[in-house]
Amino acid sequence: MMLAAFAAALMSCQTKEKKENQSVQTCTETTYEGILPAADCPGAAYTLTLKEDSCAGKSDFDLTITYMDAENENERTKVSAKGKMEIINKEINNENKTFYKLPAAEGEEVFYFLVVNDSTLRLTNENLEEAASGLNYDIMRVK
Repeated sequence: MMLAAFAAALMSCQTKEKKENQSVQTCTETTYEGILPAADCPGAAYTLTLKEDSCAGKSDFDLTITYMDAENENERTKVSAKGKMEIINKEINNENKTFYKLPAAEGEEVFYFLVVNDSTLRLTNENLEEAASGLNYDIMRVK
């Protein structure tokens, strides 16, 4: 009887360990970075981290924008946004495209990124249109 109880306890621990390992494998964090054009300064450094948890069915984001207007790095203006990422699928010119909508806190700016490929996101406007200027609005995957 003691042997059966020991075996049951051992199996319970192994099952719990497998479940914990499975959830770790399905939770991913991806970071993108790039320096994008800005209207009032030489550029803005974007760092976007996407946290996707397929177990919980949610995707969060952390976005930090550092404006490159001050010579002293400690005096540069930083803006941060956090929230739940939304995925938008839209057909444009007979192509299915995927966009990430990053809504910050109520009343703050909403950011939209086109998924160009596995390693590149491109900042778009609220109409999901790319910049007509031809300037580089891409951020690249760094991890």
